[in-house]
Amino acid sequence: MHKYRFWFVVGILGLVLTAIVSRLFYLHVIDRNFLLKQGNSRSLRVLVLPAQRGIIYDRNNLPVAVSVPVNSVWVDPQYLDVTDPNWPKVLSLLNLNPAKAEKILAATGNQGDKKQIRFIYLARQISPQLADQVKALDVKGIYFQKEYRRYYPDSEVMSQVLGITNDSNAGIAGVELKYNKSLAGKAGTMTIVRDLKGNIVDVPGNQIDPVPGQPLVLSIDRRLQYITYRALLKAVQQNNADAGTAVIVNVKTGEIVAMASVPSYNPNNRQSFDVDGMRTRAATDVFEPGSTMKPFSMAAVLESGKFPPNTTVNTDPGYYSIGKYTVKDVHDYGTLTLGGILQKSSNVGISKLILQINSKALVNTLDEAGFGQVTALQFPGERTGYVPHPYTWAPFALATLSFGYGMNVTALQLVQAYAAIANHGMQYPLTLLKQDEAPTDGEQVMPAAVADQILQMLRTVIEEGGTGLKAQVAGYAIAGKTGTSRKSVDGRYVNQYIGLFAGIIPANNPQFAMVVMIDRPRKQYYGGEVAAPVFSDVMRQAVYLFTIPANPNNKQ
Repeated sequence: MHKYRFWFVVGILGLVLTAIVSRLFYLHVIDRNFLLKQGNSRSLRVLVLPAQRGIIYDRNNLPVAVSVPVNSVWVDPQYLDVTDPNWPKVLSLLNLNPAKAEKILAATGNQGDKKQIRFIYLARQISPQLADQVKALDVKGIYFQKEYRRYYPDSEVMSQVLGITNDSNAGIAGVELKYNKSLAGKAGTMTIVRDLKGNIVDVPGNQIDPVPGQPLVLSIDRRLQYITYRALLKAVQQNNADAGTAVIVNVKTGEIVAMASVPSYNPNNRQSFDVDGMRTRAATDVFEPGSTMKPFSMAAVLESGKFPPNTTVNTDPGYYSIGKYTVKDVHDYGTLTLGGILQKSSNVGISKLILQINSKALVNTLDEAGFGQVTALQFPGERTGYVPHPYTWAPFALATLSFGYGMNVTALQLVQAYAAIANHGMQYPLTLLKQDEAPTDGEQVMPAAVADQILQMLRTVIEEGGTGLKAQVAGYAIAGKTGTSRKSVDGRYVNQYIGLFAGIIPANNPQFAMVVMIDRPRKQYYGGEVAAPVFSDVMRQAVYLFTIPANPNNKQ
């Protein structure tokens, strides 16, 4: 009896041993890859090696956006030891509320459970010095990841042009967004082996090095940008205005050498972001341009061939009835030449002329100049503006369009159009990239003879008797046009205004066109009072920066 029991037990043990050996044979020989995969999943990790973002320079190769090395802190909840006495010190160093940290960790389950989430950020983009302090506390389950943080030396001055990057170092606004693909580079990877404590014990190779982003050289002049921003800020503050924007363009290349807006924001301080200050107003804000449109209306008049340059127009008694509506001037200017209409900014004079030519002529001129279209710059958030086509409208609609009502534009469109007047009617695509060679893709948007006549008329606006006296720059001939438009709120015009000035310097050999817009000034509101002085302040310094010869006699 005992003999049978012995062999029964031996048989059972033999079957168990055979099953174990068979299973081992299956796993190690037949299904060996399964074990390797399972083992590697618990020890092999692929680290992302971030690429350094390309540096952005101004036109003089001064850096305006750079990437600095930083660290991000993350935890593996499966290994994190929150009972470590140094854990509260980690939270304190990272300025983390303990309750917030508990909430983050709670998302992975209760302490002691097998966590499915193996990666949680505690802090992003902290300084290497702070990271070293956290490392010194040696809390199990805390790890560090090298990254880069964008730094902008000029803070508010350049912020709306440059834009910003997010925590993943990707551009989300401005130049950073527009040229993100070339700036970003390509991240690399590295395979590592960690032990059960999370320490790196081996680097078996398979490393792909990151590819740094390409540098970018802007057309912006950092010095002129600062001058423009400060002058604009001063004007907004002095006139108790809501906002302001200014753009300066090289008329011979289409390069934007300065583009500033107020209010602005500091991109280096993410805690104080103001969404309103992040707008690049030159591209995103539209407004009725008022009398700054009159030069283009006059261009349509001259192109029609119906009115020679010596034509005079009677604007007496200072108003003009069109059906049941009335167009008014600020004063009764009597009889004016074509140039006088621009010099005095006569609504009556330009309306009388525009109503005597083909109704399509004005809109065609505006279309050719680029109004109602996104510029070639295609800046993030840029708007198209609006130009109506009142071919069959009542005459009053066409008359108001001739002095800049019933349409809206961006500052970019306006400065682009004035640059064409300054450059014999030749318009070059706007760009924020430095041009090393003269552009060849210009378009003749206005007959050269007409553009030159308009330019000469605009010189009288800055002379005695004109509305733009405060735009003068001693020793230089200036051409320009003031504008003042009433704002529309909920479809109704209210007693809120926009003050505008569009100027060209020097008028005898144009180099720059500049547009200044002051939004809702409360002390004074005429463009000649609030916007023209900004042009003068900026250009007084710009002519020295760019060594533009003076023209003391103000002659051709």
